Amino acid sequence: MPSDSSYAIHTLYQLKCRVAAGQRPILTHVMRAIQYEINHNHDYNAAEELFRDLLLMLNLERIDDGAHSLISSPLEDDAYSVRRSVYSELDIACFQKSIGKLIRAAPQPRIALKYVCYLFQLDPPMRNERIENTALIDVIRVYARARGEYLVKALDFVEIGVERGLAIPHNTRIKHHLNDDAFQVACHPILRHNRLRFSDDGTMIIPVVEHAHDIYRRMIQQ
Repeated sequence: MPSDSSYAIHTLYQLKCRVAAGQRPILTHVMRAIQYEINHNHDYNAAEELFRDLLLMLNLERIDDGAHSLISSPLEDDAYSVRRSVYSELDIACFQKSIGKLIRAAPQPRIALKYVCYLFQLDPPMRNERIENTALIDVIRVYARARGEYLVKALDFVEIGVERGLAIPHNTRIKHHLNDDAFQVACHPILRHNRLRFSDDGTMIIPVVEHAHDIYRRMIQQ
């Protein structure tokens, strides 16, 4: 199948081979390779390496000094040497889907937070309300998955989401790339652990009022 087919499989190894053969990397192929390395090869390190190349291709600030191999540096390649002030919808989509995938699949909360912090340092159009809210929900998921002390630390992100209106029922103004109830679902284990809940109007986090039989049941389960 041709390498430019929308159905082709793209991996870090395949893209390296194409570059070695003199082919210039294609942004959409790098994005799909990031997704494939995470979803199928379960190789987060390869996805991170690809993301560094994607940043160079878009001439965005580097996230770290880690390995990248598809292009040497924007200064050594005329195609990527000029700082861009205009990005296409495809450019923005490739970036947002890639960083969203890395946040969502992060093996540790600190790694997810690294990508969230990088995202919030960027200017529009790469960063907009939709990707901000998506990243916030995804980092909450990562913290909830880590359990332990992170169930408490995640409350800071939950509070930010409430301030953004993410907990308000049927709030059609709020935009993200996930299901309508994604924020509530992501926050559930954190709120339950801390015996909290959203107010009925979704504007506050309030304590759960326990009845006597609920307190007794919890005590005998400990």
